[in-house]
Amino acid sequence: SFSKINVSQTTLALAKIIHSASEKGPAKGTAHQIFRHLLIGKIALKKERTLFHIAAQHVLAAGKFDAQSLSDFIYAFGIAGDVLKLEDEKMTYGVLDILAYEVVTRFEILAPPQVFNILWAFANVKSPNSAFFEELADRVIELDLIKTYTYSARDISNMVWAYATRKAKHPRLFTEIADHMVKLYNVRTFTPRELSNVVWAFATVGESNAKLFEKVGDHVVGHANLNELLPQALSDIVWAYATVGESHKELFEKVADHIAMMDNLNEFSPQALSNLVWAYATAGESHPLLFKKVAEHIIGLDNLDSFDPQHLSNIPWAYATAGVSHPMLFEKVGDHIGMLHKLEKYSLHALSNLVWAYATANEAHPKLFKKLAN
Repeated sequence: SFSKINVSQTTLALAKIIHSASEKGPAKGTAHQIFRHLLIGKIALKKERTLFHIAAQHVLAAGKFDAQSLSDFIYAFGIAGDVLKLEDEKMTYGVLDILAYEVVTRFEILAPPQVFNILWAFANVKSPNSAFFEELADRVIELDLIKTYTYSARDISNMVWAYATRKAKHPRLFTEIADHMVKLYNVRTFTPRELSNVVWAFATVGESNAKLFEKVGDHVVGHANLNELLPQALSDIVWAYATVGESHKELFEKVADHIAMMDNLNEFSPQALSNLVWAYATAGESHPLLFKKVAEHIIGLDNLDSFDPQHLSNIPWAYATAGVSHPMLFEKVGDHIGMLHKLEKYSLHALSNLVWAYATANEAHPKLFKKLAN
């Protein structure tokens, strides 16, 4: 018979298979359906539930998984979460609630990477169990895992990332992490990516700490190699400072200079581009070369279909706010919106930003304004 370790390892392996199969689209539909049945479907003839339900019964009956098995099992739910929720959302969340209790009550046995895998899984399936995130943070504080250096720079970065991704607020946890990082002689144990994660997470959950942001900004300016940061991280770091209203002129200059010198911006997502110029405009940091680089990239795109309404409307707003004139960019955005059949996906806020931006920049676009008027 399967042991608890066998169950968790097999569940994790099959979760990875279904995740891979589901990513390959309709062409791999047969494999997708097979593994979907293996994981969470009902066997038609016997009317029995399959592997995830058997595994769930193990949790209910036995409870005491070892640390790695507990982590693997929850991680499997995270990987296959979207398919599981579609098939049986109540069962998925119900089992995760039972596992959450196990995690909190036996938290001491879990190594930091196991804690992150668990947090990632709960965040990925968008578990409504907000109490779990609160109780887990309470345990971290109670056991002094931050102050005693039990958690490494990577562990801290991963933890705040998970809380921000789930939009789970816990002011005491974030305050403790900020105080810990500020007291460090330096933050060189954190990679540039980890520092970007930290400030992004603080901004996302609405937590600000002037000393922390100053320390991170000073380090990035003085020591960080920005080549180590992916485009999304470059955008995230300035977005974070602008969002919480923390000023750091040298940081904004270094990031802008770095991006302006890039061969192209092909690796930047529409969201990253929009957040980038929004951050500079919001922070009042002017950098003509950066704005020119972004505008030329957007103008060169075949179309703007990949931009969602909010991100697209933010771009003219950012240029108008920053006082940067670029008629061809305004024309490109105006042409795209003017050709849309309907504007129901655009919020009133987005539409008002567009009107304000074109008027402020003195950019006439009759087709766009006719569309907006209608």
